[in-house]
Amino acid sequence: MDMNNWMSELKDELKLSEIVMPGSHDATVYKSDTDLKITLLSSQKTTVCHDDNIYGQCIKGSRFFDIRMKKSGNKVVGYHMAVGQGAKGATIEKVLDDVDTFLEENSSEFVILRISHTNSNTKIPKIIAKHDVEERLYKHNPAQNLSKVEVSDLRSKLICIYDKGALKITSSKDGSHPFKKYNSKSKIPVPLNTAGIVTCGGFSQNPSIEKVKQGQWKKISEHKKHRKGDHIFVIYWTQTLKKATAMFNAGSIEGITKHPRTGSHVKIDDLIQKLSRRRKSLPNVIMYDFINVTVSEKIVNLNAQRQNWED
Repeated sequence: MDMNNWMSELKDELKLSEIVMPGSHDATVYKSDTDLKITLLSSQKTTVCHDDNIYGQCIKGSRFFDIRMKKSGNKVVGYHMAVGQGAKGATIEKVLDDVDTFLEENSSEFVILRISHTNSNTKIPKIIAKHDVEERLYKHNPAQNLSKVEVSDLRSKLICIYDKGALKITSSKDGSHPFKKYNSKSKIPVPLNTAGIVTCGGFSQNPSIEKVKQGQWKKISEHKKHRKGDHIFVIYWTQTLKKATAMFNAGSIEGITKHPRTGSHVKIDDLIQKLSRRRKSLPNVIMYDFINVTVSEKIVNLNAQRQNWED
């Protein structure tokens, strides 16, 4: 299966809440970025999350991107930082260029940018409005629950979702959709007509792969109890330092042979096997670091398994 156009095999009538896709955690901080800037007290090992730019991550299967942007001088750049330490990555223009090029080459696909951890002073919607990719924005008036939208309506589109810190005023008719977190403690379920995208799931916030597994197993069990169809379930298959600048990783996907026992991105088989036995808890997005074809294909293959269950 080619990861650059794997969505071409999805049935048009499937809804967003009925498919499984790879996602990129901290997508803008990657090795190949010429603008990558790492602070004095940090290192590439603790800050860089990918080898490839956004286009390369798309080619290798990712369709859901964790985009965190901030003002840096007169630029808006991606970042992966805590307490002033970490790294600044690709500009918003580079991100948009990559998405535009990818969708131009692969009309069967769509891309979701989840823009969060961002202040509204970045004015990202205005930047997008002036970019060529604006013609690919998924727009809809009135606002709608995107989890219920069919794949046929999303093909060749860029879907931009923003948290409340990134966007003060949402306008779905202009291609700006709200992003919210599912409140698992609330006794009131997500309203069927909730605008934008609501997601459940969360980080395990631990550098131990075993703790990551335990945390995500718990999320899988919780999702089984949720009402389906009106929100999407995101698994965060990442290791994160609690009080440091960033995530804990093996260095790069090329380092797998040298570091076969480190990095959650190389230890996904346990997750895939568990999900294959949990038909009522399949996620819609599996976020991981160092996007690569091998792992993405294992995630994408869950779609065929879901289809077999339904048939």
